[in-house]
Amino acid sequence: MNSAALEAVVAADGGWVDASPAFRQLVGLPDGVEPSGTLFEVVHPESEALTRRVVSGESAIRDGFRCRLVLADASSAWTYVRHARASEREDGMAVERVYLTFSP
Repeated sequence: MNSAALEAVVAADGGWVDASPAFRQLVGLPDGVEPSGTLFEVVHPESEALTRRVVSGESAIRDGFRCRLVLADASSAWTYVRHARASEREDGMAVERVYLTFSP
């Protein structure tokens, strides 16, 4: 993952798979430690419903969407999020992954 890009990979339920160092720093995820919890813990309540629909695949938004994040310093910032879904094999089973790229 590009260390300077604001990128994250989550499961279809929002659980963390990976996050770039820049994204981790922005939202206060510890570097070098497997993130616990979900993406929704760093999404502002104002953006949570739409973000959940996009991540779960319930929303047909294709190009991207605006999302407000809660930052490490407890402030918030609006971002534009591009996303892509992919099915991957893990331990012989198909799993859904959602690739997210955040930009100001």
